[in-house]
Amino acid sequence: MEIVSAKNIIIGNENVFNVVVRQAGSYIVYKLDVDIDGKSVMSETFSQTEREKVIPVTGAFTILGSHKMTATITPNGEDRFQQNNVFYKSIFVVPKPKLLAVTSDTGSPLYTITNSLYDVVTVSSLPSDLSSSPYKTVIIDNKVATELPAENLRNYVGNGGGLVVVGGQSSYDKGAYNNSPVEAILPIISRAGEFTGGRNVIILIDSSGSTGIGSPSPISLIDANAISIIRGIGQDSRVGVVAFQRCNNTNRYIADGF
Repeated sequence: MEIVSAKNIIIGNENVFNVVVRQAGSYIVYKLDVDIDGKSVMSETFSQTEREKVIPVTGAFTILGSHKMTATITPNGEDRFQQNNVFYKSIFVVPKPKLLAVTSDTGSPLYTITNSLYDVVTVSSLPSDLSSSPYKTVIIDNKVATELPAENLRNYVGNGGGLVVVGGQSSYDKGAYNNSPVEAILPIISRAGEFTGGRNVIILIDSSGSTGIGSPSPISLIDANAISIIRGIGQDSRVGVVAFQRCNNTNRYIADGF
């Protein structure tokens, strides 16, 4: 048995700790007790047929520093290896990291979630100097390239700062990122998508009675043109044909694909 989680936990945030229980047999019933700093957070009975069972336990911390988490199993029946029944885990609770959010939309889901998890300072434009900033990460939300001083960001990232750039109607291809100094900082580049072939073509054919009159008849010329179109396009294209005719003031349609 073991408790799987991050060693460092952010204060105030809800965390999930996975208690992993392994067995050598085919079936076992046991009681699982989990406590944090001596306070019970779970006491339930489980039955297990699988070799490994993951039991999630949630908890939040309001005090900084080290804490102890204990998981204890009490089997229902014979217990040959009692030394495996208790697992201890040390957890260290740290303050919320400071983040800088550069955004004009404080109502977005991204901002709402980030603000609930971290210590976020919000500005509408990027500060001119980030060299001595206390922020672990800068989040840029939907900003055009001209609003982003590239050298400032380059120095910040080069000194170990984190950078998250979120797209939108004013960023990336719509924000003139292509071949800009800002693009050189990002792990991606802008370029036109590659054409990999394949087209969807619909051919409309008027097969009304009048198109069959004459020599050569209009319908025979229409058919020949349709065949010529099909032969001239790539083999990986998809073609559909819709033939229509008017009869007794009623339109009739025949559709086919090949």
